[in-house]
Amino acid sequence: MVDDGLWDRFPKPDVVLGQHVSPLPAGKIAGHPGASYAGSDSLRVKLVGRGAHGSMPEASVDPIVLAAATVMRLQTVISREIPSTATAVLTVGSIHAGDAANVIPGEAEIQLNIRSYNETVRGKILDSVGRIVRGEAAAAGAPEDPTITEIERFPVVTNDPDALGKTLSAFADWLGATNILDPGAGAGSEDVGILATSCGAPLSYWLLGGADPSLFTTGDMTDPALLKVPSNHSPHYAPVIDPTLDIGVRALVLAARTWLG
Repeated sequence: MVDDGLWDRFPKPDVVLGQHVSPLPAGKIAGHPGASYAGSDSLRVKLVGRGAHGSMPEASVDPIVLAAATVMRLQTVISREIPSTATAVLTVGSIHAGDAANVIPGEAEIQLNIRSYNETVRGKILDSVGRIVRGEAAAAGAPEDPTITEIERFPVVTNDPDALGKTLSAFADWLGATNILDPGAGAGSEDVGILATSCGAPLSYWLLGGADPSLFTTGDMTDPALLKVPSNHSPHYAPVIDPTLDIGVRALVLAARTWLG
C-alpha cells in the first residue's frame, strides 16, 4: 500500500491504530510502549549440488547433506556470535530437496527467518548467514555459488508511549484497569509499523485476547496457561467467538472515537 502511493492519495494520519488477536484470555487487551515487536527478515537460500543416483554418491555433491550442515551451523549464530544481552532469533522454517528415496537431487532450498531489535545486531546476523551459507557450499565442493534472496522484511514495531497510553487509558475506562496488560517486548513481527514509519505518524498497536478464559488461572502475563494455549499460526489455534469478536469490534471503534475526539 505504501509503495503504491498510499500517502500520495490520502493525508498523513494523526495516529496509526492497529489490533491483532492473540492467545491471551478473551476480555483482555495488552499493549507495550516503545519497541514492542521485532524487526523481521525472511530469506530463501538455494544450494546447488550435483545430482546422482543413490547408488553412486561419489558422483554427487549432495545438496541434502550440504543443507543439513548449513542448518546446523546456522544454529550457532545466535548462541555464539550475538551478545547475550541482545535479543535475536534465527529460525529455519522450511527445507526442501529431492522427491525420490534413491536419487540424490541437484539442489536444495532453505527458508529462514531472523528476528532482531537492533540494526547492528541485524547486520551482524545477515553477514553471518551469508558467510556460513557460502562457507558450507565451498566446503562441500558445490559446483555453483549459493544464492540468498530476501523474501520480505518488516521493521521493528515501536509503539509511541503517549499514543498507546491514550488508547489504553480509554480501554481501561471501558473494561477496567485489571483487564489491560503489558505483555513486554516480544519476538513476533508485524508489518503495521510500516504504515507509521513511512509517514512519521505515532503508532498505537495492541493485542486482543481471544483464548477461552476458562483455560487460565491468574489471567495475567504470569499465567502458566500462556505456555500451553495454542498460539497464532498453530493449527490448533481457535479463538472463541464470544466475547472476542464483540470486544474486538468495540475496541477498534472506541480507539477511533477517542482519537477523533
